[in-house]
Amino acid sequence: MDWGRGEVTGSVYPTLDHAGRDYWPLSLRTDGGVTIEFKGLSGKAPFDDEGQRREFLRRLNDTPGLSIPEDAITRRPQFRFTVLAGSPEALNSFKAALDWFCETVRSDADTHAEDLAAG
Repeated sequence: MDWGRGEVTGSVYPTLDHAGRDYWPLSLRTDGGVTIEFKGLSGKAPFDDEGQRREFLRRLNDTPGLSIPEDAITRRPQFRFTVLAGSPEALNSFKAALDWFCETVRSDADTHAEDLAAG
């Protein structure tokens, strides 16, 4: 976990630390907001590839009640946590998108490590 420094609204960034790199796909705020961190992800492989961010967006938008616009892959779109808290189906779908995110990071890091070892 990484913690924000807000003076009024607190935040926490669940962090995936894999192969020496930190990834945080989202932040949770004390005001009930969830921010998807596309902007920060755009500078880290494999999500520096626009296609990977679009796939993450598509998977997130499979969540009932969630509709993040296509052009949000360069920004930090937000939604209310109540979208997830009120529906087990929505929460499970959101968790599946995050599972995909983690597997994509791990797969890319493992592939990169294999390429370095072979080269």
